[in-house]
Amino acid sequence: MLMTGEQYIESLRQMKTRVYMFGEEIKNWVDHPIIRPSINCVAVTYDLAQDPEYADLMTVKSNLTGETINRFGHLHQSTEDLKNKVKMQRLCGQKTGSCFQRCVGMDAFNAMFSTTYEVDQKYGTNYHQNFVEFLKMVQEKDLVVDGAMTDPKGDRGLAPHAQKDPDLFVHIKYMLFTTIPSMTLTLIIFLVSGFFLVDASAVDVQTFSEGLSHAFH
Repeated sequence: MLMTGEQYIESLRQMKTRVYMFGEEIKNWVDHPIIRPSINCVAVTYDLAQDPEYADLMTVKSNLTGETINRFGHLHQSTEDLKNKVKMQRLCGQKTGSCFQRCVGMDAFNAMFSTTYEVDQKYGTNYHQNFVEFLKMVQEKDLVVDGAMTDPKGDRGLAPHAQKDPDLFVHIKYMLFTTIPSMTLTLIIFLVSGFFLVDASAVDVQTFSEGLSHAFH
């Protein structure tokens, strides 16, 4: 069953979660001004799935259960799925202007599906079926499952370039070749647009936003 954004937020209140921030326990963490913006962004991914205008992007039929689910819990089945995934992420970014928390979890689902199968084939284990049952539960309850990305574990007392294993720094070094130009281009676009849209109306801003979306589709 697809949840609404409000149902998602209320489900958080039912969790017996202990949250500490800056050395203090946060009793009402759902409404905390630092945490709530992120929660609101996740809630948008639920509300968009309820909107008929975005149903083709935000929802899909599960290959595991045959039921309509949020695409963030889907196993990609085709190139069309992959294209819709990117369009969905772009839509969520446009609607939230922030991180909406669910991308890495979705990618992890798809990686774990194949990885657990390969492990079972090699070692005779049962990880794949366990994972499939877990994912069915996630889909049926319309849960959020997040993933975490981190650098390889080396000596935390040393900078990346000072690690004994030089390969730990390779991915950081070569990411600069794409990240820096991308960030520079983005900065220029928004800097220039800021001068032109200082006195712009909401309609002008919307038109400009749609133009960017079309140009970089």
